[in-house]
Amino acid sequence: MSEAPDTVERLREALIDLERSRRRERELRAVETSMIDVVRVLAVAEHRRETFASLLDALREVLPFQEAAILMRRDDGAFRPIARTGTWMSALQLTPQKMLTRVLDGQIVVTFDANLIPEWRAQSAEVQAQARSIIHVPLRQGADAVLLVCTHPQPARFEQRHIELVKRIVPLAGQILQKLDLRDVLAAREQERQARLAMFNAIVSHMQAGVLVEDSDRRVFAANDILRAMFRVGPGADELISRDASALHASFAAVTQDPAGVAERTEVIVAGRALVLAEEIALADGRVVERDYVPVSAPDAGFIAHFWQYRDVTSRRKAEEQLRRQAFLDSLTGLPNRARFIEEVNAVLRTLRRHPERRAAVLFIDLDRFKVVNDRLGHAIGDQLLMAFVDRLRRCVRDTDVVGRLGGDEFTVLLGDIRSQREEVRIAQRILDSLRKPFAIADEQFTVTASIGLAACTPEHRSAEEVVRDADMAMYRAKADGKDCFRIFDQQLQEQTSRRLNLEQDLALCLERQQLVVYYQPIVELVSGRLRGFEALVRWVHPTLGLIGPDGFIPLAEESGQILAIDRWVLETAAAQFVGWQARYPHAADLRLAVNVSRHNIMRGKYPAVVADVIERTGIAARCLDIELTEGSFLEDVTFARQALDRLRGLGARVCIDDFGTGHSSLSMLARLAPNVMKMDRMFLADVESNPTSREIVRSVVALSRNIGIGVVAEGVEAPAQRKILIEDGCLLGQGNLFSPPVDASTAEQIVADGNALGLRGHLRACV
Repeated sequence: MSEAPDTVERLREALIDLERSRRRERELRAVETSMIDVVRVLAVAEHRRETFASLLDALREVLPFQEAAILMRRDDGAFRPIARTGTWMSALQLTPQKMLTRVLDGQIVVTFDANLIPEWRAQSAEVQAQARSIIHVPLRQGADAVLLVCTHPQPARFEQRHIELVKRIVPLAGQILQKLDLRDVLAAREQERQARLAMFNAIVSHMQAGVLVEDSDRRVFAANDILRAMFRVGPGADELISRDASALHASFAAVTQDPAGVAERTEVIVAGRALVLAEEIALADGRVVERDYVPVSAPDAGFIAHFWQYRDVTSRRKAEEQLRRQAFLDSLTGLPNRARFIEEVNAVLRTLRRHPERRAAVLFIDLDRFKVVNDRLGHAIGDQLLMAFVDRLRRCVRDTDVVGRLGGDEFTVLLGDIRSQREEVRIAQRILDSLRKPFAIADEQFTVTASIGLAACTPEHRSAEEVVRDADMAMYRAKADGKDCFRIFDQQLQEQTSRRLNLEQDLALCLERQQLVVYYQPIVELVSGRLRGFEALVRWVHPTLGLIGPDGFIPLAEESGQILAIDRWVLETAAAQFVGWQARYPHAADLRLAVNVSRHNIMRGKYPAVVADVIERTGIAARCLDIELTEGSFLEDVTFARQALDRLRGLGARVCIDDFGTGHSSLSMLARLAPNVMKMDRMFLADVESNPTSREIVRSVVALSRNIGIGVVAEGVEAPAQRKILIEDGCLLGQGNLFSPPVDASTAEQIVADGNALGLRGHLRACV
């Protein structure tokens, strides 16, 4: 009987164990099913928030939690929910301390009473009431850590089996997070790529040039409508994408002037993958296109694309051609200007150096007195006359010769392939003869002449400027010899040119080296011999050539522009010396000082200001100052010159016309300029004793000046008989070697000191 109860007990225990096993199996099956659900959820995860919410729902089937949340670390280091099941968890914020530090190190931490954990004691009362038992699971570690938190309001709610289940889930969740991270990165990169592609296409479509990009497989990657319109390709730019780029290039080449050559060149460029910039292509319809080619490579991917850019430069080429014409052609005549003519001569010189047996020459042509036509009739008539002259000039030379205009009325002719100097001479004479017939312009007849200089081009000439300079020098010789002729540049002119260049170089330093001096020629009363003043005359004390008079360097100074400084220096030096004489010799107070000024200074308009400054600096009385100008100074612009003279008179100075009678319109100038004094040129006195005509001219000039209230001074009084005639005709003042030649400053001061009267040939006599 005793064995029966034991057997029953064992059976009972066995049944209990069997039930427990069945329950355990059911639980494991339920867990397995839930795990499968979790895996299924994670496997199909696409979006982070959706995945986290699905994960929490799947875990609710296998874990006895009331609420759960997935938290992510923020920028401030605290963890906040990004997915949750309960509304109260939205206020959850965990700041890592000792417990969470363990979780972040990769441990699963189960808390049976959250009130004992600092991270949870810091939460609100509502949170603490809802969370007593807590499982902390690290789903991802690092700076962007992710935590799973499962909570229950009762303490000690979770068992070991729950922890084991979580351990099985964590690796799967981590893998899915990595998958989502990778997907996010790829999505971001794709979004960035699409944005860059959109930007690239926008840039290409808005570029002002035609653009074609072809990939490494020679397929069209990008193109714009400008390219399509430029080459008249049928489909729109979008329809070109992915087409065969070589076929597209072939269609481009077909509309050029050299289809085969352009197509071959394109293939050479593609094969060589070498940078090409601004390669010019002529299209069959007359347009001009420039193209650039840039091979595109990436450091990590090697060669990736061919980049082409096409620009229609037809308008630019036309503008450049127009500018070239303007830069090298004279606007009035259409002839080559100075720059173009110089290029032509330089080309001939290069040929002569290779073939010295050949011959060429340059003619330098200057119309005589052309300025008078411009001043009298205006520039419009002057331009018509120039055009008519150019027409005749072209008929006088050969078709192969180059006719140029240097400016104004200066023309040049390049005679190429000349057989002898005789042929050069014939052409020069032909030009002069062509001018014998008057020009009919604006119902008037004009007869003009020309002065021509001729210079042969030689291998010894270093530049075209030297040839033109030689021809210019020969032209000036023709003018000096009476105009309406030609002169050939020869050895004598070469020597003169050399001396002139050396003199010009020395002249540039004459003021700096203090080589200029002022000489003074007395001006006297013809009857009494009384000293009335001096004319200041500049001299150049050259270190090797000695004393040079004004005729030897003043024209050169005018051409080089140095006359401006020289005129001021003479005025200031003479005024300072004159003031000193007046201070030392009271009887010199009424003497006058005459100073010459170049027409260049008058026509610049600044000379009156220079005179005013010298008066202030030296203290000379303006009433003692005579400003002398030659009649030719006024021919360029009489009105402007009159204004300058009026300003000089306004300062208190007198205005004198020097060399009166040598100009072309002396009498008319007197009325328009109203000078205070005129100086009668010495040429009228040269034969006044023997020539009745000269005597009558002298008498008339003196009478004219007296009648209109202008003072007159006779220049070049050399003989007593000349003095006597001048006195008889009523001329009061004169100067010349009969009384004294120009003397240096010390001698002039001695004349002032010794007395105010000069006898014949400079012998002093006592004042009366």
